[in-house]
Amino acid sequence: MWKVDKKRNEATLDEHKLIYDPQEKIMTVKMVSSMSLEELLDGWKFIDEMTKDLDKYCFLVDLTETKPVFDKDFRDYLQGKNSDERILKMAVVFSNPVVRMFARVMASKRKKTPTGYFKTRDEALAWLKER
Repeated sequence: MWKVDKKRNEATLDEHKLIYDPQEKIMTVKMVSSMSLEELLDGWKFIDEMTKDLDKYCFLVDLTETKPVFDKDFRDYLQGKNSDERILKMAVVFSNPVVRMFARVMASKRKKTPTGYFKTRDEALAWLKER
């Protein structure tokens, strides 16, 4: 179960983190290792709560510490979530080329949303802030 700290605009599950920056309107997802579909669904409640009043927001997905193992239900759910038209831009940070390929496949469902792939979080944030 995710531990939510609304004062800090973040939720944690083990080493996974969801952090919302209200000034920049950027939701950051940091995945460390794999996550079950149930954990993903629970975390998405936090994302929806933090962004419910926004017309648009940016999404930063940090996969630098993630192993490239995602079950089918997890992938299917994320591909469906990629239809959220409120996501203005999405940046993916990766260190493993297999994870990058996975992220590209997932983002391919999101043809209208500009998606950038980066090797550092700083590069990704700089790109997201260019609006």
